[in-house]
Amino acid sequence: MMNAHYLRYSLDYFMDAVTRRGFREIDVLGLMPHLYTPDTGPEEIAHIQQLLQRCRLRLAAYTPGQAAAQLGLSMSHAPAYRRSIGMMKKSVDIAAALGAPSILVTAGFGLCDRPAGERWGLFREAVEEIADYVMTHAKENDLILTLGGGDIYKCANLIVEKYKERA
Repeated sequence: MMNAHYLRYSLDYFMDAVTRRGFREIDVLGLMPHLYTPDTGPEEIAHIQQLLQRCRLRLAAYTPGQAAAQLGLSMSHAPAYRRSIGMMKKSVDIAAALGAPSILVTAGFGLCDRPAGERWGLFREAVEEIADYVMTHAKENDLILTLGGGDIYKCANLIVEKYKERA
């Protein structure tokens, strides 16, 4: 169960509601007011850990707000691109701190008047940087990057290539 339909309620309310309905795992979409990456610090993480424990819930995935949060891993505007990568790295830290086994990464958005190949190249470079960050900051078998959006076969090939490089 994802909190996307509960964004006008507190995270406490969402977790209590899904617990009453018998769910044991949740996916948290990181948009305001729930686990929004720029606003999330140690206090928010501790509060969410307490909620998960109290409700006996497990975080199955963390989906940082990407398109709606003006995140652009295929954005040709350099400051926005670097900020987006930084936000995704912080999202990786949040997911790891909460014990989420996976985090969804999407291209967010890029400028439509730029060539598709350019946007794909930027996304690929961003995912490689984020994957390197996961590999250096997470414990073995700790966190999986799930790629969304774009061409699923290109995304799968990117993962396979990255894995072969590390093997």
